[in-house]
Amino acid sequence: MTAGTNRRTLLMLATAVGLGVLVYLDRREPPPATRLPHRPEQDIGRPATIRTDVRQEVSLAHGHPLGGLRLADLGETMARPLFEPSRRPPARPPPPPPVVVDSGPKPSAALAPAFRLVGVVTSGDRPLALLSAGGHRAQRVEVGDALGGWKVVRIAPAEVAMQRDGNEIVLRLFQR
Repeated sequence: MTAGTNRRTLLMLATAVGLGVLVYLDRREPPPATRLPHRPEQDIGRPATIRTDVRQEVSLAHGHPLGGLRLADLGETMARPLFEPSRRPPARPPPPPPVVVDSGPKPSAALAPAFRLVGVVTSGDRPLALLSAGGHRAQRVEVGDALGGWKVVRIAPAEVAMQRDGNEIVLRLFQR
């Protein structure tokens, strides 16, 4: 045998021994000081009581500092918002402003028209509105026109006001 063959043989033997030692160390049980206490069968229904210092030793022995925690221990962490940079709940928005109720006369449901404002066109000083009644074709109206007993009293850029028998109703764009 040559000197090169002897070196290769010794190198392969040392590598095999090293790998064997690593496998042995990986598969052996942890030392008794870091093992969790064994719970007998009759204790399964009762909650486990593990000292914090033992839990920390066990988790550090297994390679992760949080390894000894249970999901129940992380309730506050799980309640925090995941995608907030500070992981704190966002500030609550201010309360909505109080609703102002108009004390004027209200039309009853039977008196309210079945119109829907489709569009408003302003051409100089003469605004026009397109109103649709139910599923019918839209009709063009101006201030002063009457439609189904309702008189058009005001046309604004996004709304039309109509009156009948002292009751006023306002139709707004994009309102169903």
